[in-house]
Amino acid sequence: MPNRFHKASVIEDVFAITGRGCIVAGEFALGLEVRRGVTLELRRAGVVVFSSVVSGVDIAPRPTRALSLLVRGLDKATVQIGDEIWLEVNAQP
Repeated sequence: MPNRFHKASVIEDVFAITGRGCIVAGEFALGLEVRRGVTLELRRAGVVVFSSVVSGVDIAPRPTRALSLLVRGLDKATVQIGDEIWLEVNAQP
């Protein structure tokens, strides 16, 4: 079956790292597998504004569900607080 995207988070903060890309941070949805190499889309009002591959992941320990993703090629000016992070996940047969 084809891959599909699922909403993982709403961006609460963004940090630029010179030469590496940007870190987008927010509270992640439970049950989604987040790993390096997965395709990510940033969406605003349902429209894809940026697509790339996750190059780094940091998940805060419980009880918080804070998720930070390093995204290469992402310019901080492209991201707005409130944009949605969608991750590609394999559809279940």
